[in-house]
Amino acid sequence: MEVLVELHDVCPFYFEELVRAFKLLESSNVKKFSLLVIPNFLEKYPICSHERFLRAIKDLKQEVVLHGYTHSSRIRFRDLPFTYREGEFGGLSYEETYQRIYMALELLDACSIKSKTFVPPAWISNPHIENILRDLGLRFLGLRNRIVDLQKAIGLPSPSLTFSNRPILSYLSLKLMPGLLNLTKNYRLLRLAIHMKDMRDKRKVAMWRLILRRLKNRRFVSYEETFGSCGLAPSF
Repeated sequence: MEVLVELHDVCPFYFEELVRAFKLLESSNVKKFSLLVIPNFLEKYPICSHERFLRAIKDLKQEVVLHGYTHSSRIRFRDLPFTYREGEFGGLSYEETYQRIYMALELLDACSIKSKTFVPPAWISNPHIENILRDLGLRFLGLRNRIVDLQKAIGLPSPSLTFSNRPILSYLSLKLMPGLLNLTKNYRLLRLAIHMKDMRDKRKVAMWRLILRRLKNRRFVSYEETFGSCGLAPSF
């Protein structure tokens, strides 16, 4: 049984929250986790312009996952149950999708950061993403309830446990989390999606600490390690 800890929305704007997340994982004895990096959050925070931030994430030597380009989008009513103006790739054309992922990779490369994995903001994808990721050399894709090895055409069911940070839904997600953890406990791979905004809420920090304690006997893995040892057959 494995667990993949993901720190979502890693960017200079949330640097203080990122430090708190590091401390949470350190105090929980978590030595392996993935950093879901936004290269240019809201088109205002390009990561290469923030040396302190860059130094911090490079010094950790943890897996870097590309998490969109700006993490912002126009409003789409179909996405409102899941997010508000954060489903960056929902409804984009092939050209728009390609351009955003290409620019994101260019910015990572300019900062000497490599990534093989892509997780779209709010897990909202579109029909073009998988082919574009393959063409641009990325190998792994993380969606809300599964992860995919694009090179080997292997899919693995893997639920993401997360909190909402929107009014009302935030409270409900806190109440529902213990039940969701119990419902998903038998999955071979669980993903814990810890968002930077969670670090602003003491209740969520306490809940994450409890969850990490409950899962401490699982093997903590990265995306690449998960597929490297599983020997799975194609599953879509």
